[in-house]
Amino acid sequence: MTAAGQDGSDVEKFDIVWSWRHLDAERAAALWEELLDWVDWLRRRYQFDYGALPGCWWRHGGAVEELTALMCAHKAAYHAESKPTDYRADLAAWHRSYLWPCIDRLHTITTGCTGHTCRAATDAPDTYPGLTDHVAADLAARACPARNTAVGAAVEVVMSIEDMLDAISTGDAQPVDPADPRRQLRRHGHTWTWQNPPGHYRRDHDPPS
Repeated sequence: MTAAGQDGSDVEKFDIVWSWRHLDAERAAALWEELLDWVDWLRRRYQFDYGALPGCWWRHGGAVEELTALMCAHKAAYHAESKPTDYRADLAAWHRSYLWPCIDRLHTITTGCTGHTCRAATDAPDTYPGLTDHVAADLAARACPARNTAVGAAVEVVMSIEDMLDAISTGDAQPVDPADPRRQLRRHGHTWTWQNPPGHYRRDHDPPS
């Protein structure tokens, strides 16, 4: 797939052909056709009954993703770039490492489904409340990137205590005052001072040259 560059020429774009999340309607239609044909072959070739490969697999998003990945692994194993007469271990590895574990996971995904009833969920379960607050707290505890709000403004750089302790342990940071080794440290030619709150090290602004 290509996209027009700023100069009007075609710019090559990374092709995502197996990621259902990113496919447009045309690509999805092509992948459905390929996957349905392959799964039908898989069922007949290995004589999988409903217990091994439920006929409602296409209603379960997780099963669709699993079988798509299994099909890709099969193509990689059987269509490797080698001589057709070469002996390879990938074929046995596909069965051992991909096929049978996948069949086991399909059974888990389709638990409760029978030959007459499919229990595929129409909606994903709700996320527990508090997710937004948890992410906000996680971000607040991390080191911030350099900030520059105006031309010529001083840049403020901070480090978490965990990162600074790592720097101390590797010798990358040294205490300014050995009697108070955690309050101020020198790292990469700069002085870093402990701030509490908010609970991180801030690089002191360098004096104007």
